[in-house]
Amino acid sequence: ARPMFIEGIAELGGRWFASTYEDHVALEYDENFNFVKSHSFPYEGWGLTHGPGRKSFLATNSSEFILSLDPENFSLVSALPATCLGHTVPGLNELEFVDDFLGQGPALLGNVIETRVVLVLDPKTAKCTGAFHLQDLEAVTQDELRGSHVANGIAFSKQTGTLWVTGKNWENMFEIAIEDPGLGDLSQEDAISMLARHLESI
Repeated sequence: ARPMFIEGIAELGGRWFASTYEDHVALEYDENFNFVKSHSFPYEGWGLTHGPGRKSFLATNSSEFILSLDPENFSLVSALPATCLGHTVPGLNELEFVDDFLGQGPALLGNVIETRVVLVLDPKTAKCTGAFHLQDLEAVTQDELRGSHVANGIAFSKQTGTLWVTGKNWENMFEIAIEDPGLGDLSQEDAISMLARHLESI
């Protein structure tokens, strides 16, 4: 079998699914990670997670759009632009759906490429409701803006309510607790400022 560049990974219905970067296939595995089959995936693969009610997949493809995909065949159901601070936000490179984020209902979390900012999005509208940053977790390197040391990994723990985060070529994974990532929270002013500078630059 030829190697493939796997990007997003999501669990749905007891099966695991992995999108690929440029191979245009999604790989399906059983609960023990045995390969089941491949599916057509006619998109550039970036982030992948389950959608509301586990009735769909949500995916990104380097654009500003959040794609809602049919769980049976990955066909496109709808696409909404991710927006924040009056701008569309391209390049969400990792996704995690949380059924009840901080007691505020469903949320879609996404790393913003070439930053250490994580957006909190309303999954129904793709509009951001908050943001937080991972700036202090691992030393910044010179090649970060070229994509080789960026934040790129989010997983939510239902047991603890915490997040596990990491990045490309990071030496560690970190367990973090978020208190309130709302856009009006002064404790997250740094994240909002980082995001605003990034959006102004693209």
